[in-house]
Amino acid sequence: MKELICSIRAVSPAALLALLGLVSAASAAPPREVTEEAFAARVSKAAAEKASNPLVTPIEFAPTEARLVRVVIRRPHAGQVCLDELEVYGPDSTNNLALGSRGAKARASSLLPGYAIHAVAHLNDGLYGNSHSWIAATAGEEWAQIELPAPARVSRVILSRDRLAQFSDRQILEAELRLSPDGQTWKTAA
Repeated sequence: MKELICSIRAVSPAALLALLGLVSAASAAPPREVTEEAFAARVSKAAAEKASNPLVTPIEFAPTEARLVRVVIRRPHAGQVCLDELEVYGPDSTNNLALGSRGAKARASSLLPGYAIHAVAHLNDGLYGNSHSWIAATAGEEWAQIELPAPARVSRVILSRDRLAQFSDRQILEAELRLSPDGQTWKTAA
């Protein structure tokens, strides 16, 4: 046990993010513009958010200029995936850039038909809970996307399934975060 504790202390903040499942190991390197201390603080904050509500998944990545932020869902937990909010933040910012009220537009690959409470517009309406969520039409590969009103530096995305914690199904097990300046060229960020 003592060896395990020593090993954990030797893990870098970036590797800790990957170990906690907050980002993939490939994207866990600290951003160049951010000090190691600042990055460690963000790791602690992301870990606390994940621990306080396992249905909320913060994803940190190097600050990147983008107009479109897309989450490609590779594998849902069971059935169709559901998101009540897809939030986008810039470096050291608390302002959600993805809000529809700020001019951002939500899009998705599909929508579960027949349920008015599950709409694409709910991805960025600023409201939480199952009755303000988007559900994909299939259990296959799907995507949800936010188009910002103008290009911006982004470094954090938060996905939430049901922040009110009434439902724990339809979660994302595996996804890829892609960024694009124009909708033509895409870069995998996490």
